[in-house]
Amino acid sequence: MARLLSAGLTPNVMADKHDPLVISVRGSIGSGKKIIPDAMREYFLGTTALSQVTGRPGYDEFWRGQVRGQQVEFAYIDAAWQSGYSHEEFSSPYIHQVREAFMAVREHGGLAFVHNDYTLGLNRGAGLEIWMEKQGVPNPDGARARAHDSPLAGKFRMANSKDRENEWIRYVEIEVADKRLLDSPKFGDVLNKLRNRHRGVNLKV
Repeated sequence: MARLLSAGLTPNVMADKHDPLVISVRGSIGSGKKIIPDAMREYFLGTTALSQVTGRPGYDEFWRGQVRGQQVEFAYIDAAWQSGYSHEEFSSPYIHQVREAFMAVREHGGLAFVHNDYTLGLNRGAGLEIWMEKQGVPNPDGARARAHDSPLAGKFRMANSKDRENEWIRYVEIEVADKRLLDSPKFGDVLNKLRNRHRGVNLKV
C-alpha cells in the first residue's frame, strides 16, 4: 500500500519546502504504522539513505537525499512520546506543539509524517490521513476504533475469524485533502488500484 501511494506522487508534491505533503498516520498500537514512512522513504531514496539520517530512531527521524534531481527530506515524528526527541524543543505536554516544533526545523521539500497526533486532521493541515487498525488493540491517543462503524466492518470481522493466526489483518482508511493529489490523474489511478486490490481499504476524498 505504501509503495503504491509513493508511485502516485508527482514531483510538484515534494518541491515546496514551505508546503510539504503532511501525512497523518494514526491507529492501533503495534499495527505497523511505522512501515508507512519507512516504505515510502525507501521507495524514493533507497537503502543508501541510511547514511543520511539524523534524529532518534522511532521518535524523530530526518532522511535527506535526491529525488529526480531535487533535494528532499522525509521527516518523521511520533507525537505520542511528547519527550525524548533529538531536538529538545520538540518536547511538550501539548501534542500540537510537538508537531509545530517538528515542522519548523524542516529544511527541504518532501514528505512529513506525523504519527499519533489527534489534533492533526484534514482540516488542520494534513494532506493525507491514514488510519490503521488491528482488531482488539487500543489506540495511543485514546481514539475509539473505527472499523465497527465502517461498511467494511463485516469483512474485517470475517477476515479475523477465518484466519486467527494471521498477525497482519488490518482495517485501513485513507482520506485525501491535498489539492495537488486530488488534481493528479496519476494519484487518482493509484486510488483506483487500491480500491481494486485491497478490498479492506476504505478510501475517502
